[in-house]
Amino acid sequence: MNVKIHTPIVIAFLIVVSGCSEDRFTIVPVSGLVTLNGEPLEDAYVTFDPRSSSEDGIAGPGSFGRTDLQGRYELTTFDDRKGAVQASHRVAIRTMIAEEDSNERVKIVRKELLPDEYHRRSILTFQVPQGGTDQANFELTSTKKKR
Repeated sequence: MNVKIHTPIVIAFLIVVSGCSEDRFTIVPVSGLVTLNGEPLEDAYVTFDPRSSSEDGIAGPGSFGRTDLQGRYELTTFDDRKGAVQASHRVAIRTMIAEEDSNERVKIVRKELLPDEYHRRSILTFQVPQGGTDQANFELTSTKKKR
């Protein structure tokens, strides 16, 4: 068997892998409450997308959570660590649920209850503080009707 090692590819791979080290970003616990028109918003998906302030543009892994019956959520990073990167984040909150049917077609189970300003064109931001927080709360308002 003839195996060729392409040095530039190997070097690029090592740089990318070392740049994504778990130790590079400080992950801290983050949880909070989401309300809609003053009421707890259950079964909503909350995502935190860190904004980079470093020269290399790498901000770290994003985080996500799902609200419970009381509107409370706890974040987990996309690489399965509890919490979020200690940084400024763009936040998106969605309520739409879609599933694939047996023919691999996407079926909408629940339509989006929130306006685009909370997800697709989100205006929400949050600064995750040193040590984390249990007060990452979002008080949303909407005139959209539940369907």
